[in-house]
Amino acid sequence: MLMRRAQTRTCTWAIGAFGALILSTGISSAETFEAPLSIEGELALRVTQASGLVMVRVEDESGAPVSGARVQVDAGSLQSCDGGPPSQVSGGDGSVCFRSDGSLDGIRLRAEKEHFAGTSLSVTLGEDDGAPELVIWPRVIHLERDELHPIEVARVRPGPLSLSLVCGEKERELTRAEVNEATSIRLEVPTSAFQQYPGICELFASQFALKSPATRVLLRGTVGLKLGGISEQDSTLAIEIDVQGDFGPVQGGAVELIQTGSIVAAAAVQNGRARFELPAERSGQRSTVRFVSADPALVSGAPLELELPRVTPRSSSRAWLALPLVLFLIWLVQRLTGASPRVRPSVPTLKTKPREVSPPVPVHGVVFDIDTHERLAGATVELFRFEATRRELLEATVSAPDGSFSFSRIGSDQTDWEVECSAPGYPPLRLRPAQTALRVGLVAKRRVLLRAFLNWLERANDWSPKRRPVPTPLEAAARARQEGREDVVRWAEALSAHLYGPRSEGEDPDTDLPPEPPPLGALR
Repeated sequence: MLMRRAQTRTCTWAIGAFGALILSTGISSAETFEAPLSIEGELALRVTQASGLVMVRVEDESGAPVSGARVQVDAGSLQSCDGGPPSQVSGGDGSVCFRSDGSLDGIRLRAEKEHFAGTSLSVTLGEDDGAPELVIWPRVIHLERDELHPIEVARVRPGPLSLSLVCGEKERELTRAEVNEATSIRLEVPTSAFQQYPGICELFASQFALKSPATRVLLRGTVGLKLGGISEQDSTLAIEIDVQGDFGPVQGGAVELIQTGSIVAAAAVQNGRARFELPAERSGQRSTVRFVSADPALVSGAPLELELPRVTPRSSSRAWLALPLVLFLIWLVQRLTGASPRVRPSVPTLKTKPREVSPPVPVHGVVFDIDTHERLAGATVELFRFEATRRELLEATVSAPDGSFSFSRIGSDQTDWEVECSAPGYPPLRLRPAQTALRVGLVAKRRVLLRAFLNWLERANDWSPKRRPVPTPLEAAARARQEGREDVVRWAEALSAHLYGPRSEGEDPDTDLPPEPPPLGALR
């Protein structure tokens, strides 16, 4: 059976290699506009030439786009459309864009991806003799309000060209342009589109009966901060911050309050408002408030500078007000009972040491896609603490470009915390130290079982260091000599010499050791 499978696999590889050789030879000899190239029967490259742009689409056997595949130019003069190196990774639609400044003959492309068989293929691209196709580059555009972004529309015919932006369920025309063979247009989105359609839109180019594939346009809005109010409540300072963006009140994200370069408080943004509660010792200081969010459609504006008023604690003043009342009650009780105060001798008091607070332990982590193992930048990571039924936000941050984040507000003896991570297009993720607590519990249980086993062993052998001291080897030898046990005497003396050294020079501690030790009861 194994031999038959091996023969079948060998035949399959041979047929696939022969077919790839014939296919590559056919492409090299003929000048075609679009040519599917199979890679060992698992991947396929669909190459399209469009007015100096070479669009490469990576597909699988079913024709679905393959993202995360690395396409590299081994031979020929091709550059990336965005000016990067000639080695690009396919996006969500499986496409990669290259630009050619000279001849397109003899281009050699290599495609690689994990779990797929990689190969290197030679491709010859001729002149544009196929059906016309509109191509917009770049495929993803991040656009802020009142910002112009250059785009390229290739493979066009002379005549009018229109650009349409689809946001939600409505399509609106943005601009028209007269083109010859290729054109570069600066895209400008009206202000009303930012106010009505925040987030991701789709851009299309159309000319006559042709329509380009969709290009994602991310409309980004700037977020501004404004002081909503400051009030004093129970010796705490309550601060409200209004969070408004180009799209209106902001929903999501967090606001951080910074003093002397460190984050002292963080609050989640809900319905365009965030609220801080600072203790009295944090008042009277100059503070900076900034907005952080993992939503790529939100751009943080200028931070808000605040000069906080000083708050005096009221607990001490209330205690001083209650002190005269307490003294009066003591005097009244003494007068009614007729008891006179007695002078007691001074008794020394025992002062306990203050409980040492464990220093904060930094917590580091990485946010990544569990399917593609790609690290995610800009994800919102929030740290919460649980107290009874209350869930308090301690700190909020955003993952770095390499996906890493860190907190420093967790004590080494604190386990009632939770980390919540959120990113666009992913469900929220919560992490609690349940696994750590479980591991500690298992270790403790294992120690209890070991202690119980040792107790049982002591009872079974009727021997315990607590009930009967263990004699030294010399004491055991003296006791055995009185009982006439010479074998035990020799063994105990040899054991003493082996443990503590010979008692006299020239005495070998190992010569008198018996082949087997005596029973445990003989040493008592």
